[in-house]
Amino acid sequence: MGGIIMVVASVLVVMYNTDVPLKLLRFLLRKRRTLTAIFKIALSYPENKRFRTAATVAMFALVLFTVSAVAGIQAELNASISQSAKDQSGGYDIATNTAPIANLTSSVMADATLSNKVSAVIPFTTILLQEAHDSSTSQDFPLTQLVGADPSAQAADNFFTTNSFKMLGLATGFGSATEVWNAVRSNASYVVWSVSFAGNGHPNPGDDLVLAARPAGNLVLKSVRVLGVLRGLFDGIIGVRGLLKDSFNVDSGTLGLVNVAKGLDPVNVANLLKKDFIQLGMQTIVIEVTIEQGQRIFLSFFGLFEGYLALGLVVGVAGVGIISIRSVVERRNEIGILRALGFRKRMVLLAFLVESSYIALLGIMIGVSLGVDLAYAFTAQPNSGLSFVIPWTQIIEISVASYALAMLSVLGSARKASKIPPAEALRYTE
Repeated sequence: MGGIIMVVASVLVVMYNTDVPLKLLRFLLRKRRTLTAIFKIALSYPENKRFRTAATVAMFALVLFTVSAVAGIQAELNASISQSAKDQSGGYDIATNTAPIANLTSSVMADATLSNKVSAVIPFTTILLQEAHDSSTSQDFPLTQLVGADPSAQAADNFFTTNSFKMLGLATGFGSATEVWNAVRSNASYVVWSVSFAGNGHPNPGDDLVLAARPAGNLVLKSVRVLGVLRGLFDGIIGVRGLLKDSFNVDSGTLGLVNVAKGLDPVNVANLLKKDFIQLGMQTIVIEVTIEQGQRIFLSFFGLFEGYLALGLVVGVAGVGIISIRSVVERRNEIGILRALGFRKRMVLLAFLVESSYIALLGIMIGVSLGVDLAYAFTAQPNSGLSFVIPWTQIIEISVASYALAMLSVLGSARKASKIPPAEALRYTE
């Protein structure tokens, strides 16, 4: 809606200030009388028929605005796919899902096939909560997954010291993700909320939650506080193992994260894991590859959307052509007078082409500039994680194609106007 309002406002501003380009043209062409006459005649009609001209310019501008904005956003998302995948992976290569197991790390490290191929294994204890109730906002999050990592794991196997997930927000009093993770490690009542790329919502940092589960048929409630919200692999809650063990008597889990040895292909290692631990029903996901594939599938819909939008250019071009035909009919007497005063056929032809160029170029410039502006606003949002990218090639191709089609649509009527005999034009009455 903001984009539509900007386009309409820009068209109105231009339509009620057409004297500015006319004065500029008169100054630039003051020594070239023929061109001055052509431009003056060409621009006087759009200035006289402001509503009609504004409607045509708006048609062009709206289509070019939408196409440029979509192209810009698509380019920004494309450029950020690799970095986005790294951010969402948290610095890990493979995610595993198995039957509940309490000793995933030792099992993987003891496997001879995987010797020297795995550098770290981080297992989680897991439980599916019936509900997480946000006491601060009275919002409920049903069927939320709660996972716990070992706060005392050593070196590369310690989730709290090795992950690189980006925090979308921190509770008051915490200045960095490291401070949040240190607090969560040392206090089982502190947690971090993980929201996936397609997540539907999350509590605010600092909110108090009441976790509800029935691990053995009996309802168990546990109060925790959210210290941070991160962009992660799943929608749920991350805490320490002690939270699940002490509150819900859970000491095994199905989720694990794996880092492969430097220089090895995570896809090959993932296949070996799946093969060697088939008895556990292990499923593996190569995190960055999966995220990139999902985002590229999502972006393919932008391309399809662009294609349909491009069909809207046909409407704009048709509008310019119809207006050009109509203007020739309306101005037959004027054309006859101009020819009688000394205007040559070539000058009449150029006047109609300049008039149509003026309308088309106005629409293109307004639409493209505002579309690029909207794409920039998309990246300027907090935590967008995007870099501003202008798809120059796409925009130039669309703009040139639009202009060329507009000129082709008016060429026939412009040539017809230039060939009208002066005597016949002066006798014509509509």
